[in-house]
Amino acid sequence: MEILILLVLGLLISSGLLSMSETAIFSVPLSRIELMKEKKLPGSRSLVLIKEKISRPIITIVVLNNFINIVGSMFVGVTAAEIFGDQFLGIISAIVTVLIIFFAEIIPKTLGERHAEKIALVVARPILFISKLFTPIAWLIESLTS
Repeated sequence: MEILILLVLGLLISSGLLSMSETAIFSVPLSRIELMKEKKLPGSRSLVLIKEKISRPIITIVVLNNFINIVGSMFVGVTAAEIFGDQFLGIISAIVTVLIIFFAEIIPKTLGERHAEKIALVVARPILFISKLFTPIAWLIESLTS
């Protein structure tokens, strides 16, 4: 049972952080980020780089978030079926879906919008780094969608 709880918490926290990051990055205008960069605020240079070429970081966040939601939900489902049996799989899937909607989407995006500047500055460096790792995937998606 502890494993199931940890899986659900890991899924919600990681997905929520990505959702919050995406909203925060979108919510801060480039003009405001340029002012932050002039003040030499930590993370502002990375944030400028993200905003100047927003498609790759956003593709990275969306792909990673969907991967976490899908694979995480699969692990939760398998673990829940082992603990409770297959007959409860539908109910558990519904519960996890509601938890994802509220705790990994709505609440994090609301927080990301309300505290956009602070959050965007904190997440800019890690998002930029992860985006560089995901460059081949982002390039492929950009090529397919352009």
